[in-house]
Amino acid sequence: MVRVYMFFILLVLFITKNVCAQEILYVLPDEVEKALDKHISAMLKNKGQKVYLTLNNADDGYSITVSNYSDKENKVPIEWINYTTRYALINASKYPILLDTDYMFGAPDPKAIGMFGKREGWVRRVLVINEGFVIKFNKKGEIIN
Repeated sequence: MVRVYMFFILLVLFITKNVCAQEILYVLPDEVEKALDKHISAMLKNKGQKVYLTLNNADDGYSITVSNYSDKENKVPIEWINYTTRYALINASKYPILLDTDYMFGAPDPKAIGMFGKREGWVRRVLVINEGFVIKFNKKGEIIN
């Protein structure tokens, strides 16, 4: 009987570990990481503020916008920030990172997605204007301005 209980406990632990979402860790080019670290360190001196990043893909490279938020806000990006599994590693800290495609194709209200073949017009979309520090870099990791 003890063996049955032990087997059951091990099975539950194994299933729980494999069902939980794994983090996707973004490691940015050194030059970009150092610039972001310098700016984020200055931003976090304000108590109660948290930081998230938005990664945009462009033909000539990428841009990252550093934005701040607080837990007291009740906006769409905050919901996505709280549930994301993607994080950027900056120095020794991990910061949530959203992608430009999250804003284009993400459905902030899972109940308002329409029906297959007839979604357009039914899906609730959101326009988010990220304000904050922006850093642009090319595909080689060199900062461009």
